[in-house]
Amino acid sequence: MEIFLTVSALTFSALFFAGFRASKAADRLQICIDNGTIDFDGVTITIPSELPVQHKIKLERERYIYLNAARSLFRGAAFLRLHQKHSAN
Repeated sequence: MEIFLTVSALTFSALFFAGFRASKAADRLQICIDNGTIDFDGVTITIPSELPVQHKIKLERERYIYLNAARSLFRGAAFLRLHQKHSAN
């Protein structure tokens, strides 16, 4: 019984952390979309080539985390929906 509770607690913690990290990545990407740092046309996330290398690396990492979460376990989750710049949402 103790093993079951331990495994359940670890699984819950891992899922919570993954969801929290994906939500944070989506929030950061949405802020960049609203600021005009990156382009989002409703389907693709495009990072301009004129950004400094460090910023591009950070944005690529956030995009990678967001896309992995959006395509797998958290598919269709409301907290992972990105909106275009100047949208009413």
